[in-house]
Amino acid sequence: MPTPGRPSNIPSLSSKTDVFALGLIYSELCVVLNYDEKVEVFDNYRSGAPNLIFRDFDDEGQTKKFVDSLTALEKKMRPSCRQILDDPYLA
Repeated sequence: MPTPGRPSNIPSLSSKTDVFALGLIYSELCVVLNYDEKVEVFDNYRSGAPNLIFRDFDDEGQTKKFVDSLTALEKKMRPSCRQILDDPYLA
């Protein structure tokens, strides 16, 4: 259902859209990326392609798992804001 005042051809946004953006921002905070690397990494997340930017992290894949959950292609698979705050990764 379109939001009042919003043209029907613009997709609706939700907190899950913000969660995806948070995943992109968090990945950029964790790894120093030049412009070309950032474009590639962000495009990979948007298309569901694998990213290797966390391969050198010594955290048993926890950072990758966390960011992958935030950037899941299907909105319903992304955590809610409450689930993010309760995630053991952030403890």
